[in-house]
This record gives sequence, structure tokens and C-alpha cells, in this order.
Amino acid sequence: MRASFQKEAIGLVVALTCLWGVGFASSIRAQESDNGEHEDLVREDSSDREQKILALVKDRDPEVEVDEVDMERLRVRRIDVVDENNVIRMTIAGVLPDPVVDGIQYRRSTPVSGIMVRDARGNERGGFGFNLSLDGPMIALDHSTGEGAGFAVRGDGTAMAFLGAEKEPVRSEELDGALLPGGTGQPKSSLVTKVGSDGRPSLALTDEKGRTRVRITLTDEGRGAIEFVDAEGNVVETVVPERERQQAP
Repeated sequence: MRASFQKEAIGLVVALTCLWGVGFASSIRAQESDNGEHEDLVREDSSDREQKILALVKDRDPEVEVDEVDMERLRVRRIDVVDENNVIRMTIAGVLPDPVVDGIQYRRSTPVSGIMVRDARGNERGGFGFNLSLDGPMIALDHSTGEGAGFAVRGDGTAMAFLGAEKEPVRSEELDGALLPGGTGQPKSSLVTKVGSDGRPSLALTDEKGRTRVRITLTDEGRGAIEFVDAEGNVVETVVPERERQQAP
């Protein structure tokens, strides 16, 4: 019975590791698809290969440097970069503006300084900045209504990474059917990796309410362990294969 449980637990470790790898792989899948046509062209051996390559070229001598700078230093509180439709697509600011979700601006929970990127409608979709509540830098990659992936370093010495699917969207009748920001819909399970201020790493699998239910970590002795956690946050079972092998008769 115990041996069977250990095999299932070890299998879970493998599954979690694979899921984490799939998450990061999906983050570059779009880039791979964009480059796929070019890669096929490189491998292609046809009579019109040269014409196809030249058709892809926009400028063989692009501007990558300037003769001189306009000024040595800029001192500003905010810079907005707009697209051809005059939609703000990126903002650099000492204090970033509050986020826009589905065309409506909401109050940010804590001030952030840095860079914000937006979609074609001006909605916030991520950025890099310094979070005052975490007392450290962070990178956020957002779904349409909330965070999808993120990396953060906290002032207490903790480092963490987050990966989660988009929450079930919720629209507000009070706001003419506009999408509400993250935290109001039904969340999906997520993966959270963390290295605490004590140097101990962990990989946590959360349920649909954001509660850790499985955690892969190290014991005080440095042995690999899998912890199973109930809905109240209590560890109900810990599997440490190395320790149990040493204790076996």
C-alpha cells in the first residue's frame, strides 16, 4: 500500500515538472509559429528560393545607430508610446497609471514604477516594474483580465514565479457588460515556484481557489519531499522516499 502510494507520488512529481515545462514552452510557441515560415524557407531547396528570401527583406541597411544624440539626458515623469491609431501601447513612468481592463480604468492595489505594455485597445497586458508592496522588482504577463505569468523578487529575500490559466470571465451589468478585472471570476489551478528567504525551494500546485494542495520541496535535511495539503492549509501527508529507504529493514 505504502509502496503504491510512493509510486503515485513520484509520478505526480514527474507530471508537475512536465506541466511546468509545457507552460514555459507555450510562452514561446507564438514566436516559433511566427518564425516557422522563415525556417521552412531556409530548409527549402527550390528554384524560386532566392525570390522568396528577397521578398522577406524590408531593408538591407536598417538604421541601428545614430550619428549623435539629441540630448544627453531626459528628466520626465511619464513617456507614452502610441501606435498608428494613436492608441497608447507602452508607458514608462515613475508611477504607472492605473490598469485599464476592457476599456475601463480600475484602481491599482499598490503603486508600481516601471514599464507597462498594452494591447491594441489600450488595455494593460503586462510589464516590468518595482512593486512597493513587495519591495522588489517584478515582471507580469497578463491575460485580458488578470495575471497569467509573473516573476517577482521580494524585499525579504524571497523569489517566486507564477503560471496560471486565465480566470473565467465575469461581466458587470453595472458597467454595461464590461469585463471585471482578475479575482472576480472562477480561477483555474496554477503553478507557483518559490525560493524562500531561508533558501528553501518549492513548487506548489494550487486548486481553483488559489489554495496550495501539493507542494514539492526539501526537508530540513535536504531530502526531496512531496507534501499533500488539505483545504485549510494543513500538511496531511509527506512523502520522503530517501528517508524511508534508509529506514527500511
